[in-house]
Amino acid sequence: MELKERIALFLQHLLTNYEMRQQDLADLLGISLGSLAGYLAGKEMPRIEVLVKLSEIGGVTVDDILKKDDPETKDTISVNSSKNVTVIGGVVHGDFNYNQPAKKIYYKYTYQPGDLTEEQAAKILDLANQIAHRERTVKKHSKTQAAILGSLKKKFKVAYYRKIGEGNYDKAVTYLEQWRGRLARSKQFPKKDEDAFRKDRYGAVFGIAKNELGWSKKDVDDYIYDKFGVTSIKDLDSSQLEKLYNIMHAFKKKK
Repeated sequence: MELKERIALFLQHLLTNYEMRQQDLADLLGISLGSLAGYLAGKEMPRIEVLVKLSEIGGVTVDDILKKDDPETKDTISVNSSKNVTVIGGVVHGDFNYNQPAKKIYYKYTYQPGDLTEEQAAKILDLANQIAHRERTVKKHSKTQAAILGSLKKKFKVAYYRKIGEGNYDKAVTYLEQWRGRLARSKQFPKKDEDAFRKDRYGAVFGIAKNELGWSKKDVDDYIYDKFGVTSIKDLDSSQLEKLYNIMHAFKKKK
């Protein structure tokens, strides 16, 4: 993983785990929102003083940020800021100075029964990260992982993505897989990556079949055999796979 991408992922991790707005994090770091956007997109490299502040916020070392893909952050953020800070997920504080004693600002998520499990949350974050990577590939103004999770929270009307709940997990996965699939259909998507393209289509087809239509894998296989004369989705060529993908979306809209 490239250094800029590793830093971008760490920033996204802070935004997600501590339920910060991008403006909050920019204020804590003492940088502009535009600068933060450049770091999140993996286009700019933060100055050393910004990396030091990042390490203070997450409770890790600068070396951890630069060398580890997923450094373990502390449960609370104890930092100071020279600007007013508005906190969404925790307590509202403001007008701090880095020369003053640290005060707790953000509180990390605490699991409640019915929330997404650790395994489910990891799957959601992985999908959001894949989408963010593809957004950067095909779009000039791409969405970050935090923005993608924000869209997911808005769709399910929750304040934090873990609150989507186990009962809505499959629907959340389908929503993200379809998003990922739409990006794969873009003309800018590198079609030469055939394995990634087919994997996107497999996930979208089976996601719609299971979560929207109530089909089993056998139901899908039977339909594929009736429609295309092959026994498995893996036997379809790219044009047939794309046709199946479009058919499943049409079924979903009619449902």
